[in-house]
Amino acid sequence: MANAGKVHMTVDSIITIDQLEINLTEQRVKRAGVYVRLGRKEWGLLELLVRNRNHVLSHRQLLQHVWGDNYERDSSYLLHVAIGRLREKLGDKPPRYIVAEADLGYRFALSTPNLPSVPTPEPSSLVVPSISYTNIPAPLNAFIGRENEQQRLLQLLRQPHIRLISVLGVGGVGKTRLVLQSAMQWLPIFHHGVHVVHLAALRDPELLIQTIIQSLAIKTTSQLPLLKQLKDFLYDKQLLLILDNFEQLLDAAPIVTDLLAHAPQLKLMTTSREALNVYAEQQFELMPFSVDCSQQLMLRQQPAVNLFLSRAQALQATIAYNDAELATIAQICQRLDGLALAIELAASRISLFSLTNLLERLSQRLSFINSGPRDLPARHQTLQAVIEWSYVLLTPQEQALFVQLSVFVGSFDLPAASAICARAEQSAVELVLLSLVQKHLLQYQITEQRFYFLETIREYAQDQLNQRTDSRCYYTAHTDYYRTFVQNYVHELTGSEQQHWMSQFQANYPNIRAALAQSLKSGAFASAAHLGAVLWNFWHRADLAQEGSYWIKKILDQPAEFDPKHQIMMLRGLSTFMRNQGDFQLAQQYLAQGLSIARQEQLDELAMGLLNGIGLLYKREGLFEQAGQAFSEAIQLARTFDKTRDMAAILSNLGEIRRSLEQYQQAQLDLQESLGLARKVNDHHMAANILNSLGLLAYDTCNYQQAQQYYRQGLEIHQQLQNKRGIALIYTNLADSLTKLLQFSQANEYYDQALIHSHTIADPYFICHITIQKAWALRQQAQIAQAQPLIIQALHLANQHKFIAHNLRATLELTECYLAQQQLPLAAWLAGFMYQLAQDHQQLLDGNDRRYHQTRLAELQAILAEHNEYWQQGYQSSFEQLLAAIVV
Repeated sequence: MANAGKVHMTVDSIITIDQLEINLTEQRVKRAGVYVRLGRKEWGLLELLVRNRNHVLSHRQLLQHVWGDNYERDSSYLLHVAIGRLREKLGDKPPRYIVAEADLGYRFALSTPNLPSVPTPEPSSLVVPSISYTNIPAPLNAFIGRENEQQRLLQLLRQPHIRLISVLGVGGVGKTRLVLQSAMQWLPIFHHGVHVVHLAALRDPELLIQTIIQSLAIKTTSQLPLLKQLKDFLYDKQLLLILDNFEQLLDAAPIVTDLLAHAPQLKLMTTSREALNVYAEQQFELMPFSVDCSQQLMLRQQPAVNLFLSRAQALQATIAYNDAELATIAQICQRLDGLALAIELAASRISLFSLTNLLERLSQRLSFINSGPRDLPARHQTLQAVIEWSYVLLTPQEQALFVQLSVFVGSFDLPAASAICARAEQSAVELVLLSLVQKHLLQYQITEQRFYFLETIREYAQDQLNQRTDSRCYYTAHTDYYRTFVQNYVHELTGSEQQHWMSQFQANYPNIRAALAQSLKSGAFASAAHLGAVLWNFWHRADLAQEGSYWIKKILDQPAEFDPKHQIMMLRGLSTFMRNQGDFQLAQQYLAQGLSIARQEQLDELAMGLLNGIGLLYKREGLFEQAGQAFSEAIQLARTFDKTRDMAAILSNLGEIRRSLEQYQQAQLDLQESLGLARKVNDHHMAANILNSLGLLAYDTCNYQQAQQYYRQGLEIHQQLQNKRGIALIYTNLADSLTKLLQFSQANEYYDQALIHSHTIADPYFICHITIQKAWALRQQAQIAQAQPLIIQALHLANQHKFIAHNLRATLELTECYLAQQQLPLAAWLAGFMYQLAQDHQQLLDGNDRRYHQTRLAELQAILAEHNEYWQQGYQSSFEQLLAAIVV
């Protein structure tokens, strides 16, 4: 080990091995030319191994540097699982690159000339990358110039007191490209990475928080305001958050400063045409490229000329220019005020015009535009002129489609474009779309096969559309298309290809949202109500309950009479959102209102869903008999209308009720029938959940082997669906049953697997639940010392997120630990605190939880009767006092 401290390796930024390309700068991996999607831990492992190639890194070193200093000492299983997934994604089976060295650790095997094999380095000599991640897309073409601007932005970012930077400039100057290109260089500064939130498709400032949360993939709970959850997530993050195209959301600027105030290590950068004008804003004005036509010998070194050459050569690879032609290009760039987007648009026409002709035509167009009204800044007039010139050069068919496409917000696909242009065949529309892409008036995402406008160009196209007398028909066609899309395919969210359809809905959601907003704006309230009625299930499944509530309430507030069916469906959606947010009284009101309308209008089919919702509320309150009655009535209606999927869901709910009432035989029959129906309609997600319920039923009746069989069937389905939440839940239940069978080693591995998946989806509710269950299992193994830190961790998490049931469960587990250690005064103190917590929040507890805690508290009160004074002290204590007592 004497030489270990001298080992510091310099690794090329791009490493190529066989069909594998590892780009350390961009943090991207390609396999056979296709990008490989790696999780954060997987990339962290790969980068650490590659930067220390041919060195054996111990399990401890890998865990410490990738999982952090607080990794559990018995977490080697996590490492082996992550290495296995990484090898599979890299095609490294059998292992050739990531090689295990006996029980020492792993190394990345790479032939390197003149480098001897070196023993395992000490932690201090590891080449350790920053733990930073990004969603910045890979650039599609070369980035030209802007070195000085990049350096100045970097200097600003390095200053601790500067936390909000607004990159300002006219449309088309290159703000977004500069920031996204530079972001990869900023990664080492930010421990938790650089993340961009695209706001070009957003118009409503009230939806900014929801959009940031979605972009960051934060798992939210409906019991807390979204802003608080976003602040909580960002609180300890050393992160750069880029908000791109902020100019249409300036009313939301106070939210930006609010986030900065609550997250001390957060930095924010916006791109905008206008300043935010908030406290502590550092404005950075991005100017167009300067062009000096007098420097004849230095023209190739000027960024504007270079940009023109690069884009022209992308169209004609063999093109070459002499000095005189370079001078003409410099004049073109100067005439275009050095605006990057204008230069790219002009270069896209090089196959149609000679350079001299191009300069002449541009000059004529610019002179015409600049002779008109000067309401706009000069540079903006220049860009508008170039876009208009590009528009004039289009064929009539291209012009028509270019203008019509401006109704889209964000990206769109070929079928949507064809629907807007109903008079044209899809094949003809596709040809025109590709022509617009070639002319740089439209962008194309190859992997997603979707088109989109740069916002500046879309604004011009929309101005042209709004001047037409028939403009409204295109907005109507847009709304009709997306309303029909939602109506036709929303049921697929519960079908056999639900993951595919969820991604389709999410890709189309900016346009769906725009269609809804346009319906309300134009007074088409019936259309808005129809959209709200069919969308609520998407909002529910996509964790957009708060946004769904916002839209449905906005629709119902309109002075209009709605189709009773649409009104009932929206009320059902609202009740679902309110139930999930813990407002059961309001949820009950919405359901009662909807049921009243359904019965008045004799809409029994819709009454079925409302009765199911009422049953779920009764179940939540522990009123199992009433819940059973509601579910039974709903099942009768489902049979009447032959609603197989609905019947499967309601029967599953009824089976859960009968399990709670300990009517195990009838519960088994209900759940088995439900499972058969779910399989009949190919609802694999529901089938997996029913198998989990059957496993819980077997567990309740102490048939742990049978429980495992059900769990494993459900696990296989969730793995096929790649449903990490379902996987985490079933791994936990499997571990519980294995604990009962005293198979502790396998149980502990499953708890670790469950935690891996719950951390992947960043779901604090599941993390808290699994942590408590793992502590319970350790207590069953008499490993009290190992269980207690986990319980305290769960208590902190439950208190942070207001998970009352988890708070009670963790407190109970800690009480049981102290009981086992015969620390009876402290056990009594905790039980008293738990008694007070259960009394104060009993309305938030599930009926089963409430019954369980009442029973166990009564038992504890009898066991700890001699320590009543400590019980009373705990009863009057706060959570902070609880934690202080535990620490002591």
